[in-house]
Amino acid sequence: MATGKFLSLLVLVVVVVAGLSVSGGRAQKSGNEVVVGTAPYRIHTLFSVECQNYFDWQTVGLMHSFRKAQQPGPITRLLSCTEEEKKTYKGMDLAPTLEVPSMSRHPKTGDWYPAINKPAGVVHWLKHSKEAENVDWVVILDADMIIRGPIIPWELGAEKGRPVAAYYGYLVGCDNVLAKLHTKHPELCDKVGLRHKINDNLMIYPGYIPREGVEPILLHYGLPFSVGNWSFSKLEHHEDNIVYDCGRLFPEPPYPRETVGLVHSFHLSGQPGNITRLLSCTEEDLKQYKGHDLAPTHYVPSMSRHPLTGDWYPAINKPAAIVHWLNHVKTDAEYIVILDADMIMRGPITPWEFNAAKGRPVSTPYDYLIGCDNVLAKTHTSHPDACDKVGGVIIMHIMDLKRLALLWLHKTEEVRADMGHWSRNITGDIYEAGWISEMYGYSFGAAELNLRHVISNEILIYPGYVPVPGVKYRVFHYGLEFRVGNWSFDKAKWRHMDVVNKCWAKFPDPPDPSSLDHSNEDSLQRDLLSIECANSLNEALYSYHERKKCPGLNSLSAPTRKTPDTPSLSTLTKKSRDPPSLSTLTQSPEILFRCPL
Repeated sequence: MATGKFLSLLVLVVVVVAGLSVSGGRAQKSGNEVVVGTAPYRIHTLFSVECQNYFDWQTVGLMHSFRKAQQPGPITRLLSCTEEEKKTYKGMDLAPTLEVPSMSRHPKTGDWYPAINKPAGVVHWLKHSKEAENVDWVVILDADMIIRGPIIPWELGAEKGRPVAAYYGYLVGCDNVLAKLHTKHPELCDKVGLRHKINDNLMIYPGYIPREGVEPILLHYGLPFSVGNWSFSKLEHHEDNIVYDCGRLFPEPPYPRETVGLVHSFHLSGQPGNITRLLSCTEEDLKQYKGHDLAPTHYVPSMSRHPLTGDWYPAINKPAAIVHWLNHVKTDAEYIVILDADMIMRGPITPWEFNAAKGRPVSTPYDYLIGCDNVLAKTHTSHPDACDKVGGVIIMHIMDLKRLALLWLHKTEEVRADMGHWSRNITGDIYEAGWISEMYGYSFGAAELNLRHVISNEILIYPGYVPVPGVKYRVFHYGLEFRVGNWSFDKAKWRHMDVVNKCWAKFPDPPDPSSLDHSNEDSLQRDLLSIECANSLNEALYSYHERKKCPGLNSLSAPTRKTPDTPSLSTLTKKSRDPPSLSTLTQSPEILFRCPL
């Protein structure tokens, strides 16, 4: 049963028998027994909506998650509309659809109650859909849900006569006179008839605390939720036509945890020079933002929504912010180091150590930028042969950056507008949505200037990758999920968790290094680096909470990093702290990183 802020939602798995009987956990058809979960078990997912913008954007979200979760079987939208509404409705192509006569206004009583369309739609589907004749299990969802993984009836324990549902604890009418008035079997009222197998772990509302060790299959955003100053309420978008406003997205939640981790590691790394956060935000965002003290900051007008085209593409803020910084800030730095916020520094990144020079920037390999080798480069640069597949960490002379910055921005706009070349076989983008246009903007802009890069494999490593023996990597880039045994970390899963503003919050501790298997040196070194990265993030959070003077400090001990056999920061910094000659470099480099609000 749900307690505190744990809350689960109704996910009803209904058995519809169509020439197939279910008994004792096995299926029987034409006298042949089939094990549960094999092909004869046909699943169909239903959800009910009306002809409104409000339900259209919910439909887009549910359908996208349905495909991403690889839910087995087909899905049908039960679309309840009046004849008048259908004349102007634009969203018929949003999902496989069965049109259902609207009962929002009851045909006999005149009562206005749109929610009645849900059971009415299911009845209509059972009577009029041929698909209803060829199904064994039906999963009924609400439109305002996101599917995180497949909903498999037999894995949840569903049986004929025993559907599975989550708990709706507030249905107190099951325990009083209401149930006695409206059912002959009030003792069978399950707050979800049929006796249900009630599963508390099926679903969670965003904003509620998940149970330890539980991965809910569904997110139900029926209630408002917030992360720091950011919040989302579906009711605020009741009339929102966002589905038909090309390029527009809902406001992104904040990512302050990345800033805390990077800035903390910067101070430990021995990196010479300064660090500046390029913070892109709207005027409205700025009024509510609390994280001004997280890093030295240069504020940049947001270009997430392009001021001319209306295209929604937050990644364009990176080159736009650099252009803004160059035009508004005087710097005496000779070299600029550009990082992403989701990085941890392990040691200094200096131009002299990695052989950067004017006209010869240094960067790290991004081999998946296959557009450098095909029609994409030929379309967007006059020097496709000079296109380097690089990104992540950039070390560049200030004069080169001043020449490149505006080209970087313009080439990003070009590639973003070139939707005809967004396919995976041309860009390498698995989403085929132009999301890596900014990366190509950089490579194509540099190619236009014939800026050829020193490409170094010794600066950056992704946690979870096997390190090259003897290489002292300077940067972790935790943009991808990584694992150590049964423990894992994926920054995307923490998108809605505010670990910065919640005192003493931290990420789950990785395994202790002493527990690792030492029989394979490659695996050992890989796991030690992954543990170091995770511990670095938690150390950064602890340090920030300590500076904030969070209450209860004396009851907690600082996190400790136990990573034997990994290079220490002092080892990494010793060589780079030897100063270069004045003829080589006159000023310490400046670190820039771009962070969305």
